[in-house]
Amino acid sequence: MASQPTFDLQVPGRPHSSVMEWFAERGFDGATVGHIEAAVGLRPRRGALYKHFVSKQALLEAAVRARLDAAQIVAAQIGELELSPMHGIDV
Repeated sequence: MASQPTFDLQVPGRPHSSVMEWFAERGFDGATVGHIEAAVGLRPRRGALYKHFVSKQALLEAAVRARLDAAQIVAAQIGELELSPMHGIDV
């Protein structure tokens, strides 16, 4: 049995990178709602995805937003590091 991608599709504010990977691998049109529902353990083509997101586009937008939010947090953490330009470099 082939392994399926793992998704965390609990609430609209928590789509993880795997959702973006699903879209990246298959393209927007290739990532059908039925396939996404099946991959996250929902019954395909029963409309369960729409209890979390108003559309497939909204799911993709939420996944992108979540990825950008995570990147912004990491960037802020890096900015808070006190490193000299030569930190860790032996000359």
